[in-house]
Amino acid sequence: MRRLFALLLILPVVGVHLGWGQLPESGRPVPALADFDTEMQNFMDDNAIGAGILGVMYEGRVVYLRGFGHDYNGNDLPENALFRLASCTKPLTAAAIRSLINDGAFNLMDNAFELGQTGGGVLNLVPFPSPGDSRLEDITIQHLLVHQGGWDDDVTDLAFQYWTAAEDMNVTRPPSREDMMRWSLGQPLQFTPGTITDYANIGYHALGRIVEQEAGQSLGTYLRQNILTPNMWVPATELQLGRTFRVDQDPREPLYDSPNTGPNVFEGMEPEEVPTPYGWWHQAGLQSFGGFIASAPTMLAFLQRYHTGVWDNRIGQPITSGLPVNSERNHNGILDGLNTLMVQRPDGVNVFIAFNQRGDPQFANTFYSNRLQPLLDGGNITWPETTSDGFWIDTGGTGSGGVGGYHAAFGSFAAALAYVQDGSKLRLFGGTTGWTGTLSKRLLLDAPLGSAVLGE
Repeated sequence: MRRLFALLLILPVVGVHLGWGQLPESGRPVPALADFDTEMQNFMDDNAIGAGILGVMYEGRVVYLRGFGHDYNGNDLPENALFRLASCTKPLTAAAIRSLINDGAFNLMDNAFELGQTGGGVLNLVPFPSPGDSRLEDITIQHLLVHQGGWDDDVTDLAFQYWTAAEDMNVTRPPSREDMMRWSLGQPLQFTPGTITDYANIGYHALGRIVEQEAGQSLGTYLRQNILTPNMWVPATELQLGRTFRVDQDPREPLYDSPNTGPNVFEGMEPEEVPTPYGWWHQAGLQSFGGFIASAPTMLAFLQRYHTGVWDNRIGQPITSGLPVNSERNHNGILDGLNTLMVQRPDGVNVFIAFNQRGDPQFANTFYSNRLQPLLDGGNITWPETTSDGFWIDTGGTGSGGVGGYHAAFGSFAAALAYVQDGSKLRLFGGTTGWTGTLSKRLLLDAPLGSAVLGE
């Protein structure tokens, strides 16, 4: 028998305003863009949202980067917070696929799955227990990129059917990503590939498996070496696989806030009933369709370099003179306890928004459409010359604390060096440190607020 389960939905009392009031703010203040602060504070207060970040890039420069609310330990959320990306991971996966195509690994119109058909296919996985639909042979890489593979998440989201897959395959929950893909290939399609566009997570699950097979390395490693690299000033610390349980979260992450509970996907692990963001799914197992965490500057760096729109045939292609951004494109991400949004505009503005609640309607989309977009479209913004990204350091300090935020700076230059990786931007507060040594990492150092002296 297949196990049936239901989510326990705990609803707040209707009609009671649960606003937070003035939330802590982090990040370098930007007086010219103070309206962004106001709109974030008001929106989060109106919707009782406990944590959020907003990053804005103008003509390739991060001109605004601020955090609001608290991290999962109750501390002020730093502006360089790492949030689960949910489906905002998908454009990164698309860029990895385009990169491999450019390298000659396969072609856009190649069959995605090797099922013994004429001409063969790319991904070598044996469907369990056998191919669930003869039309699987006709799915191309292009179909997967633009959600025309034949699956429809509104009918069934195969990528989250851990219980059914585990029972059918007689494996421990959660099944491996390979087992989930093999099981999914044993299920019927909802439509003929290429005839309809319907959103489907399992198509991007397949694309991630293709990247790993063809590159011979994990998707995360491939992304950090080829798509968002230290040479682009994106260090490895800023793009990571997320973790399922709160105890394993990065210190810069928020608490993912949801009233829902459900059965723990990890078989035999206590407790059996968990808050849905913390065990109802396997976070790292989402990988190519929703598994990563990242900072706002990382996603802004992506928006500056690659096409992003969810229904755009160019998703994942590098932005070049021949492929400009000629209209607004966006991609959102939704998981219980989370909503993210990345926006790519033709006026040189890129935006990344994340909240630690999903919202209905979705919070990030609502904030952008109702609050931020009117400000951006108004044409009255004087863009600042300052930049807001990078890790901040208490130059004259001797402590070991801090996370590199403007209001939570690393306690010393030595503490920063122990944490940061190649491609990091270091912003030094004014002062003098007696640190001496050899800089063996690729770092960008500046002191935007006053002179800083390193060494004696």
